[in-house]
Amino acid sequence: MSTILANTWSVTCTLLGYIPKSLYGRILRKRLHLLSLPMELLEEVVKNLGWLELLRVRITCKTLNDISKIRSVRVHLIKRAQACDPYHTPMDRAVEHYTPDELEDWAMRRLALVDRWPPTCAQQSFRQRSAYLTNGAEQTILLPGGRWLVSSLKEGGLVVTDLDSPEMRHQSIWEPQEDVVSIWRCIALTLVNLQSMAFASNYTFVGNISRQVSRSQRNTLPGSAEAGGDPTV
Repeated sequence: MSTILANTWSVTCTLLGYIPKSLYGRILRKRLHLLSLPMELLEEVVKNLGWLELLRVRITCKTLNDISKIRSVRVHLIKRAQACDPYHTPMDRAVEHYTPDELEDWAMRRLALVDRWPPTCAQQSFRQRSAYLTNGAEQTILLPGGRWLVSSLKEGGLVVTDLDSPEMRHQSIWEPQEDVVSIWRCIALTLVNLQSMAFASNYTFVGNISRQVSRSQRNTLPGSAEAGGDPTV
């Protein structure tokens, strides 16, 4: 009898232990939550996440991880990156020719740089920042490899940007304004020197001719020694 009571008590305790879990499971099934939404709505939700939130949501569950890697989500990242790019950097090829991973990598690089833009601007010199703010980039070329971005400024000059650098510093590789001024100064000095040399040579040449003419005129005057006259007359 005692054995039957003990077994009954153990079974009762076991059942009582499962009752809260089953009730909690039924409550979850009846209650609406994020994953209970249709896949189309979940896709729209993921599209509106920031690039950092998109990476964070992938570690929550497999469903959201799979949705975040859908091609349409990554194409939406590309459009957002292009909208945030002040230089309107063109892609190397059409979107259809990129793999989903390549699309995400292209977009993530630029979105990350856009978010880090304010703190790095304060670290740059005024000259580097003013070149971008006042002159602006006229054309940009992404070199093969996806690291170096070369931009031509509207007022002239070339600036290279290291996209792999966390600080994204811009380095001027050609400044035409100073170069043009220095070149024109050299040209002006050269012209002045040439003019002075030409003037000096002409003056010397004219002076020599004048002296020779005056000498010849004196020699050909009547009464000169070379003319055969008496120099004492």
